Amino acid sequence: MVRVFKMYEAPVERRPTGSVRRVVDERTGASRLGVLLVEISVGAPPPGFHYHTERESVYIGVEGRARATIDGKEYIVEPDTVVFISPCERHGLENIGDVPFKMIEV
Repeated sequence: MVRVFKMYEAPVERRPTGSVRRVVDERTGASRLGVLLVEISVGAPPPGFHYHTERESVYIGVEGRARATIDGKEYIVEPDTVVFISPCERHGLENIGDVPFKMIEV
């Protein structure tokens, strides 16, 4: 099964902090993989911290700047920055730039 489409054709979910597009998920035929296009608005309140008990996450910066806090350590995420997060690591993300922060999350 092959699917070819533009990221911005994926349905958008509005959130208080910005938006999420589920680019790859069950809707596209994936059973073990999810890919999101995440946008965090300028001035959006930090969403708080969370963790996943069984899955890894990867952030790939696309546009803007954000501060990722992972298990108490802070990292700057910009275009072309890749962040790998292991299961059970508490993490949160905050836009610290003057444009919307965009990233791909796997």
